[in-house]
Amino acid sequence: MVGKIKVNLLDILLIILSLSSCLRLLFYRRGPSKFKVGYSFIAYLFIVSSGALGIAILTGILHSMQLPKALIALLIIVAIAIFYCGGNVARLLNLPRRIQHDVNLR
Repeated sequence: MVGKIKVNLLDILLIILSLSSCLRLLFYRRGPSKFKVGYSFIAYLFIVSSGALGIAILTGILHSMQLPKALIALLIIVAIAIFYCGGNVARLLNLPRRIQHDVNLR
């Protein structure tokens, strides 16, 4: 007999964020830009890890209470950054340089 699975709001938030960022990366269209193996491999790692996390929480294997709070904050920030960059991993990895350039007041 299967027991009740307790799901809290943070579990639902992590499921939505991880699976939606996984799908955003999966359906990214490169357009006319060049194919780069390194960025594609990093995107693959993002897709696998975020998809596995979402499925693990969805099936009850993992709960948000088992994750450190710093990791949860990092997952939220990375998911927001993925959507901000439109799923472009090259743009995501160059984001700190772009922010520094935009903040420079010289």
